[in-house]
Formats: sequence, C-alpha cells, structure tokens
Amino acid sequence: MKYTAIIHFPDEDLELEEEYDTEEEAEEAAQYAISCCETGAETLHMSNPGDYEYDEDDLEEVGYEIVESED
Repeated sequence: MKYTAIIHFPDEDLELEEEYDTEEEAEEAAQYAISCCETGAETLHMSNPGDYEYDEDDLEEVGYEIVESED
C-alpha cells in the first residue's frame, strides 16, 4: 500500500506527485511542502511587498491530508 499527501490551500488543493511507503513519510513530505510555501511567500513579500502580499493568517488555513494511493 502506498500513500500520498494532498495539500489544502484556501483557493485550491494540490496533490503531491510522489507516493510514499508509509503514512509518516507522506505526512513529513506534506509538512515540508507547506513549510516551503510559507518561506517562499515571505521571501517574495520581502523582495517586493508591493507585488506580493503576505498575510500569515492565510497560511493558517493551509492544511493537508494523507490518503491511500490508487494503484
């Protein structure tokens, strides 16, 4: 059995392409992806705040779920 992660953003869902052998690996990948999104959003805002809004409250709405992959 394989697992994948689905990241839930406020405006869309994103399924990670990779499949993992355990739920723990999929969960770790989801948490890492969310962390990268947060860092990227903050970096873009710092580089040009007029073009890239940054609201930490929006990131609190980001979540994920781990699902069994369809083989």
